[in-house]
Amino acid sequence: MLPLFLAALVSLHGASALLTPTGHSPSGKEIYTVPRGSRIAAYSASQIEVLAPNGTLLHTFSNSGSPSKGPIRRQQDDNVYLAQAFYDCGVDASTGNATQLTALNATFVVPPLPENFDSQFLFIGPGIEGFDPVTNESVGIYQTALQYGASPYQGGAFWTLYAIFEGSTFFVTPGPASPSSSESESLASRQNTQPIVNPGETYTAAIVYDPEGPQLPGQPPIRVWYEGVYVGPNVPDSGTPGSLEISFSNPPSLVRAMILLQEEGVSEAADYPAQGLLFDDVQLVLNPNTTTPGTEPEISWTVLVDPATNVEVQVLVDGGVDAKIEIIFPDSD
Repeated sequence: MLPLFLAALVSLHGASALLTPTGHSPSGKEIYTVPRGSRIAAYSASQIEVLAPNGTLLHTFSNSGSPSKGPIRRQQDDNVYLAQAFYDCGVDASTGNATQLTALNATFVVPPLPENFDSQFLFIGPGIEGFDPVTNESVGIYQTALQYGASPYQGGAFWTLYAIFEGSTFFVTPGPASPSSSESESLASRQNTQPIVNPGETYTAAIVYDPEGPQLPGQPPIRVWYEGVYVGPNVPDSGTPGSLEISFSNPPSLVRAMILLQEEGVSEAADYPAQGLLFDDVQLVLNPNTTTPGTEPEISWTVLVDPATNVEVQVLVDGGVDAKIEIIFPDSD
């Protein structure tokens, strides 16, 4: 498989193939749906490539400009807001190289459905953000998300599990394993790869280092790849619903680990779940190949919440092992 992937990269890298947006988020960000098993290879904040499972170049994003407005059903705040507990992995004190992750994982119970469903997006779960190694500008956020909302093709009035990548003006999400023109057939097909999950069920979501990720032609062989993994009652045997991998840059960029809520199109408390969401057994493991033995930093989470959102984030137990982080939603009563 890997030789075929590299051969496709050599022959098709630089091709002018383009993806077409399959929708827009409430803020107007374009949504691009890619085949399951695709990879996103970033070079900088202004050059991000989407590669098909066989290595074909599907699209290149410049990651610049302002999103166009999508259809909005009622008056609401269309900006993207983040609420998070984060840890900046930084650089190794001895080598000066960016410290990478081996794994970031957390366990949670799926909360009740929001009372309202009116075009809002909610993405909640472990995430990592990569930064341009030259400008320190954000390249984007990769998240193994518990998702609520979006269109019938990408989601709906239910919870599902998704691996997503968000740039400054776009989202990239995996499509169903076997797309169908019928909405009901599309949902049934997607259940095999992006399962619909139910309130009260327990899942673990993780972002893990992929040691078998490909090295791209003409670059130093040090590109780092991450992929999403899930464990739970409705997860396929592969453990990777909506398989999508990300590599932020080469050489590897600075990365930020997060327990993250992303929201769009939320206008009132009833657009959130009716109770808080506790992330239990939060584990953050730094890649030992990118740290000098004996100098590993102590992990401590920092809370950062956009003032415009109405949620709170609390670090109940700090550290890189068995941490507890809770996202508290406003009361709609």
